[in-house]
Amino acid sequence: ITSSQIIGENQRVLYLNFDDNSVVNKIFDCDKIGDLSDLLFYYMHEYSNMPLKLSSVVVRFGNFDFVPPIENCSDIRNISMDVWKDFLRDIGKWGNYDVLILDIGETFSEVIELFEICDKVYMPYLKDDISLMKLERFEEYIDISEEDILREKIFKILMTDNGFDDDINFDINRCMY
Repeated sequence: ITSSQIIGENQRVLYLNFDDNSVVNKIFDCDKIGDLSDLLFYYMHEYSNMPLKLSSVVVRFGNFDFVPPIENCSDIRNISMDVWKDFLRDIGKWGNYDVLILDIGETFSEVIELFEICDKVYMPYLKDDISLMKLERFEEYIDISEEDILREKIFKILMTDNGFDDDINFDINRCMY
């Protein structure tokens, strides 16, 4: 969310949250007309009306847009990665977004395939024991996958209470796709 707000100062950003049991709707206090599940349903069944459907579901929050997340991620777990890739490319195009920020959590079992369509992957993390263990586990997963190209795309960003850690000299222009 913080990245969306910062990048949204200079670019058109769409934030998509795929976390199970997401609290994004409560954070943004929005009355939703539809959610990501509805948008995906229309994409798979009524493709010709997608730009209109996208604009009806998108909610503006500060410097960025977001689509209310799916209430129950089990609705989307069986959708093929090829459909997801096409869906994400298309909604970026239809909404004229410069940047799509995906908060993926653990929804996708084939996350590496999803990363293939990304120009860059930013991984914000905290410096607590659990976050560091998750980060280490993910790095092991990347090593096992033997996808060398992914190592070049992934940028780890230490988050603090004030946003990005100054020690990493984080240049927001590196976030631009």
